[in-house]
Amino acid sequence: MSHFGKISLLVISIVFISVMSPVADDSETYFDFLKATYNRHDRQLNDFLKAEFELFIAFYPESEFVPEASYLLAQTFLERKAEHEGFALLMKALYLYPDNPVRTSVVAEAQRIVATNSSYKRQQGELRKIIDGEFPGGEMAERFYRYLKFLRELDDRKLYGWTLGEYYEFIERFRDDSRVEQIHRWLGDIYASMGEAQAAVAAYQKYEKLFPVNKNLPYVIINRANVLNEDLKDYALANSLLTQVIENYPETKYASTAMFSRAKIKAERFRDYDGAIADYRQLIKQDPQHEKAVEALFEIASINVNRLRALRSAIDTYNEVVQKYPESPRGVEALKESAALYQKMKDPYSAAKQYARIAELYPDHAEAPAMLFEAGEQALGKIKDFQLAREYYNLLIEKYPGNVYADKAQQRIIRINEKQGP
Repeated sequence: MSHFGKISLLVISIVFISVMSPVADDSETYFDFLKATYNRHDRQLNDFLKAEFELFIAFYPESEFVPEASYLLAQTFLERKAEHEGFALLMKALYLYPDNPVRTSVVAEAQRIVATNSSYKRQQGELRKIIDGEFPGGEMAERFYRYLKFLRELDDRKLYGWTLGEYYEFIERFRDDSRVEQIHRWLGDIYASMGEAQAAVAAYQKYEKLFPVNKNLPYVIINRANVLNEDLKDYALANSLLTQVIENYPETKYASTAMFSRAKIKAERFRDYDGAIADYRQLIKQDPQHEKAVEALFEIASINVNRLRALRSAIDTYNEVVQKYPESPRGVEALKESAALYQKMKDPYSAAKQYARIAELYPDHAEAPAMLFEAGEQALGKIKDFQLAREYYNLLIEKYPGNVYADKAQQRIIRINEKQGP
């Protein structure tokens, strides 16, 4: 069922609840009928059962039969090969009903899907632990919220529409819960992930209207600006919104995030390369530990190489990555890029030195032996400095004995010795 169908069902169920006279709790009778109908396993009744189970759960949310109804609802999806939705329902049953009487069956079915569905191969280990783990109790709103966080972190593209429907269900069921503000933020994010740019912008604007005084407002404004820039091509408005965040929230992390996005707009949309570099530099100065700080340096280097043809400045920026952020996983990439630029500048000696620095600064990196070998190749082939090449090759053999590049280095040394003497 689409997320719009789920939302419509909520409206229908509210009307249904409001007009039915609650003379007696007939949930057991209703559920017995549904279970008996399900056990017929008549495929022609599949759509009927999906709608009826959903209605039963909405109508009797506190019924003791809801956990099993949720499991059977998941089965109706699985029988129609809607495995992603079925998995989402199984996880919902685990999160919302931790004391589920059919928990063993729910867990077994969820584990089967994780083991066989290629979409979850990368997350298989983590998902297995979650499914076999403990699902805390607490108020229903808290349990539902944990489920929504799970869906958000799962980030399954095939469940974006489903997740959107679940967000709306939370807002409808728990309208007075303090977390509703956060779910409204997530609405904009999920619409953006679905590629529904206009809806995403509208959702973010709605948030700004509903929560005009909120610490998370700059997050929403930045995301709206990003959608306007990337999807709707309204660069001027996007730039204006980002500037608004920078000026109104100067001491927050959001100002730096907005500065990064504004710099990209300046460089990519307005060709204001000096302005972009100035923004990147301000981010690094103002918030050196920001998650985008290293990427900002790479962007500066890229502008210097591809737009300003300032190769020396780009090399200095790549070196800055290593100097300021020695623990960054992109340090090796920075050194490789700078070495390539030295080669472009016909400076093989400096290129060799940069390649060798990788083994010096990141000795455990998978590429370190290959880069040290490349340093020797630069010295041997480009500089014709046999002694320097021998030093690099010997260092490689010493640091990485048994490595395939150490074997190659040994062959190079033999060849050098044949020409030059030991």
